[in-house]
Amino acid sequence: KKQLIKIGDRVDLYLGTGPVYRTMLEDITNNKNLLVSVPIYKGMPVSFAKNQELQMYFYRTNGRYRANVKMVGYQHHDQLTFLELQVLSEPQKQQRRDSFRINEELKVVMSYIDNDLVFDRLNSSEDDREVAYSINISVTGIAVKTKKAYSVGDKVFMRIYLMWPDAEAEPLEIIGEIRQVDMINPLQKVYNIGIMFLYTSKEVSGNLSKYVMAREQKRLKQKRLVEDD
Repeated sequence: KKQLIKIGDRVDLYLGTGPVYRTMLEDITNNKNLLVSVPIYKGMPVSFAKNQELQMYFYRTNGRYRANVKMVGYQHHDQLTFLELQVLSEPQKQQRRDSFRINEELKVVMSYIDNDLVFDRLNSSEDDREVAYSINISVTGIAVKTKKAYSVGDKVFMRIYLMWPDAEAEPLEIIGEIRQVDMINPLQKVYNIGIMFLYTSKEVSGNLSKYVMAREQKRLKQKRLVEDD
């Protein structure tokens, strides 16, 4: 959208799984493609395949926006190399909560992410991982009871065990940001934390949406049965 994204804006690129690569919008071509700096990951430039599709996130004062983009090639200018990205969709503002939440206790394995430049789900050791349990969940976020003292703005990598559509299903892997911290038991140092999902693939979002809807329909059916009795 006109003037929505600007040269100099911070940009995050996500493949749908794995790390998030942070870069910057350096220029806009005559055909409206975006030129961004080549991201650096673990000290090395990140390589992208031609025609590879990615999710691009950028930020305005009123929130975060997402657009689908495609890597169309590299451009070289004065010994600098840029990724050229074709925008495939209109930027959409990410809503803080665009779906209702259901009360659900799910196993959640959480790891604190201590590198704000690159979110690497493989950085944490076994000692850094915490097994916690959810209070409620929606397509856009989750509330978790934890004994670790997180701060608002912290990033976490989560494995959420929906066990859906069957018990053999793999846990969902999601990066989230702490948006709310409430101490509920000062003596035992127990906290309720609200986490907004930052980066999810279409598959993960679809599974979450179907799960939440199925659980809500089951709840309403049980409620009607009770009321009929």
